[in-house]
Amino acid sequence: MIKGESTVSEKGQLVIPKEIRQALDVQRGDKLSWVMNDDGTIRVTLAKGDLLTLRGRTKSGGKSVSVEEMDEAIKAGAAASERAGYQSSGAVSGRRGGRSGTARNRG
Repeated sequence: MIKGESTVSEKGQLVIPKEIRQALDVQRGDKLSWVMNDDGTIRVTLAKGDLLTLRGRTKSGGKSVSVEEMDEAIKAGAAASERAGYQSSGAVSGRRGGRSGTARNRG
């Protein structure tokens, strides 16, 4: 758990504590979403934007790769795992289509 404290300025502005800014990777221009619960607690989260807003947030270790190159790497890794005696769950079975760019919770 990370805790922090802020003081409200005369203009109603807050400074987000450094530890929390770093943990959320909050950068200039980012939007925050505020929710006040019935019990008075407030939840603040980094507002979700489209994928383009994430551009530049992570360091790239090399060149970009296509979806096809990723699929080939997955197949090669699965084949190597099978040769090593691991069972495949079929979760990455080379299915095509239906890619939306969002993760789904299958739990």
